[in-house]
Formats: sequence, structure tokens, C-alpha cells
Amino acid sequence: LATSAHLNADARAAYAVFLAQFPHAQNRALLGFSLGNAPLLEALPELRPAPSRIVLAAAFSSIRELVHYTFGVPSIFCALIPDRWNNVRAARGVRVPALVLHSEDDHSDPIWMGREIFEALPDRKEMVTLHGQRHRDEYLQAGFWPPIVSFLAR
Repeated sequence: LATSAHLNADARAAYAVFLAQFPHAQNRALLGFSLGNAPLLEALPELRPAPSRIVLAAAFSSIRELVHYTFGVPSIFCALIPDRWNNVRAARGVRVPALVLHSEDDHSDPIWMGREIFEALPDRKEMVTLHGQRHRDEYLQAGFWPPIVSFLAR
């Protein structure tokens, strides 16, 4: 059964495997895409050593806002949903450089959600807005990778 707790544990376990495979790496970067941003952000405070930087691509702001936006559930009822995977709240605790990458044509996780996350990040942050890329194919488009490579190369 996939639960948020299991997916958060998977994020921590994946980082442990990453560290085991590359124990001497000086620059460790993590990339989240869509749903994968939530376990990344939840695990981040516990990761040791901390990654050098993170990339948050096509992220949703919170499960509550996503349910409201996607399914039109009234906000009063969304408040009854457990407040797990609130990426805006989690972003406030980020202490490493972060790139927020979002397409203005992403209609699954709209760009305003990415902007909310960007605004919540305390510092050492940048946001790149992509154009003409839909949610499910963003990472397949040529324009997706250059901002990430540039950010990681710094």
C-alpha cells in the first residue's frame, strides 16, 4: 500500500543508496518532479549529509490546493483532508540552493503553485518559467534540461 509515509521513507532510502553509490561525490543534487517533490521536501531536513542543491520541477503547492484545483472540491471540504505534503510549508525549511522549474502551460500543477513554493523558499533560490510544455511531457522537451544543467554546474 503506497502511503505518504511509505513514499517519504522511499525518498530517504533512495538517498541512502545514492550516497552508497557515490560516497566521495562533492556535489549532490536532488531532482523532484510533480508528486516526487513532496517526498523530497519531506525527507530533506533528515538527509545527512545534506544535498548541495535541489531542483523542484512541476511541483504542486499542497495536496489540499491540488484537490481543490483539480476536482473543484470546495475549500471548506479540502480543509478536512490531512495536511500532508504541503510543499509550500516544507519549502520554508529548505537550507540549500533551490531551482523551481515550472511551465506556464502545465495545467495539472499550474504555475501559480510553483510560484507559491518559490516565494516560500527562504533564500538562494531561482525560478525558471518554461513555455509550451505540458505537465506529462515537460521532462521530454529540450527546454527542460538546460536550466537544470546550468543550475547544477554552479
